[in-house]
Amino acid sequence: MAETIPGKEKILESALVEFADKGFEGARVDRIAIEADVNKALIYYHFKSKEELYISTINYLFRKSTPTDLEIPSSLAVREKMLILIRHFTTFIHNNPIFVKILDQAVNKSNNIFDNLYEQNLYFQMVMALYFEGVAKGEIRSVEEPVDYLVSLLGSCYFFYSHRNALYKFYNRELDEREFLEMRIRTVQDIVDRVLFQK
Repeated sequence: MAETIPGKEKILESALVEFADKGFEGARVDRIAIEADVNKALIYYHFKSKEELYISTINYLFRKSTPTDLEIPSSLAVREKMLILIRHFTTFIHNNPIFVKILDQAVNKSNNIFDNLYEQNLYFQMVMALYFEGVAKGEIRSVEEPVDYLVSLLGSCYFFYSHRNALYKFYNRELDEREFLEMRIRTVQDIVDRVLFQK
């Protein structure tokens, strides 16, 4: 028996595609309703406005990217835990280009929209918690501005995929998607290793 998707989740999944393809201004609630196979009134039952639907859609996207079900053994060293998170985040971005597309659009739409994105901090908070755990255990070197360091490290995961079409030409060779993903993971993990763990 096929698994059914709850109405609200179907709306958010359809809204992801619509907003990613058309942007906020070009997206139409009518098309989202058709794609989700729901009545338009149901969308406005769950979301008071198009902007609320847009913000909820991005929060939903962040929630999907957050590894809440990722099992990381507590017995592992902080370095190993950090590298597992980096692998998960890079893999998610690689496999979900819609994440990058819609997030770039959100950045360009409004600077204050991120005040309403309550889910975006969850992944960062996990990485920050590991940083402080590592410092306390003497496994990570203490830096003067940890937020700036960690934002830059996570940005190294995101930046390439945000500019992939422009940057891909520099590689001068063909890589299949799996090979390319593994290369990106190795590179970012190496950056993290050298920046935070080498004293």
